[in-house]
Amino acid sequence: MRDISLELDDQGKASLMAAELDDGSTDNCGIKDIRIDRTEFSCEDAGENTVVMTVTDVNGNYSQAEAIVRIEDKTAPLVHPEDIRLELDSEGVVVIGPSQFSNMADDACGIAEINPEKTMFTCTDIGESQVKLNFSDNNGNISSEMVNITIHDEIPPEVHAKNISLSLNSEGKAFLKASDVDDGSTRARGGSEPCRHRSRARTRRPRGSRPCG
Repeated sequence: MRDISLELDDQGKASLMAAELDDGSTDNCGIKDIRIDRTEFSCEDAGENTVVMTVTDVNGNYSQAEAIVRIEDKTAPLVHPEDIRLELDSEGVVVIGPSQFSNMADDACGIAEINPEKTMFTCTDIGESQVKLNFSDNNGNISSEMVNITIHDEIPPEVHAKNISLSLNSEGKAFLKASDVDDGSTRARGGSEPCRHRSRARTRRPRGSRPCG
């Protein structure tokens, strides 16, 4: 007998024939048959397995011996990336985890880990970006793919305004900027890095174009 290695197919299966283990068994009167106690292997058998081979001669005499069959899984996960859309929360942050990508890979022996190279997104990530995903199966095979992630901000700014006084100039005019009445408006309530909101500067003039007199 001899030790051998078998590789699982993409379905996580491997088959063994007695002839693959036989290393030249002989008998003076002739061999009737050679049998092994296991012929089928799956993902659960990855690693070393002991197989018993029984050789029977034409007169019914038999001998047994053991061999090591190493089952190997060399098939990496099959990845089918899908675009995803995420919305920032009230803090201006969104965090992703493995569960959001669990349907993007298949492996006959099972997925052990899903590791996105970026897990936190903030206001600076608004729009579309690509993130690399690493999928590891239960036997250490790894596949990597890029996935498109679109970050949206759908929370309106929290507006804070203040009252102010303006003095007319010598021409009887006064100018007002948006920042003059802004009292700390923010994109997100309580966010440490709130998304910036746009404010337009507006100039308000009193009615009439003539200076006061």
